Amino acid sequence: KMKKLLTMALGLALCFTLSIPAFSTWSHTLSEREPASEGMTSDEVLIQGQPGDVFYVGDLVLEIVSADEFDQAVSGPVPLASTGRWNIDLSGTSLSRDFEVTDNYPWAKVWINNQSSTNTVFSITRGSPTGTEVVGSAIKIAPHTATNVHATKPWIADTYYANFTNGTSGLKGTAACRVASSQAELDI
Repeated sequence: KMKKLLTMALGLALCFTLSIPAFSTWSHTLSEREPASEGMTSDEVLIQGQPGDVFYVGDLVLEIVSADEFDQAVSGPVPLASTGRWNIDLSGTSLSRDFEVTDNYPWAKVWINNQSSTNTVFSITRGSPTGTEVVGSAIKIAPHTATNVHATKPWIADTYYANFTNGTSGLKGTAACRVASSQAELDI
């Protein structure tokens, strides 16, 4: 019985030892993606990969979408309980666009299609373009990548700003924002 217990203990210790490098990498990746405290700037998470890849940063969900899915979200039929705030072409080196979240429309989603040859930096701030950064919203979107950003919880009623920057080659692409009465209304 003691030999069996010792064998199990050694087996568990070996499994734990072998999992430390993977666990360390996983923990390190998550700590790099932890959002900044309110009022501080966080390091941007690079959003790159394949359509369907999903990133969770704080209460935000960032999903890479296909060009077709992006086009459908931006120009497709609008669900009854959602409303478009804007649909814009990205140009220049920086751009901010406001969107209002209300008690009746507490859910918001921003779609971004970066068509430039370099990363586009994106963030959401509350109250003004230089206001408090929404936790986890500072991201870099890889070239030729379409993504959407939304929260896992309703937003606090206020005016928010979607901020886009690309000083290297300039902004190129499109973006859109919708608000809705329920999270399901944004899943178009």
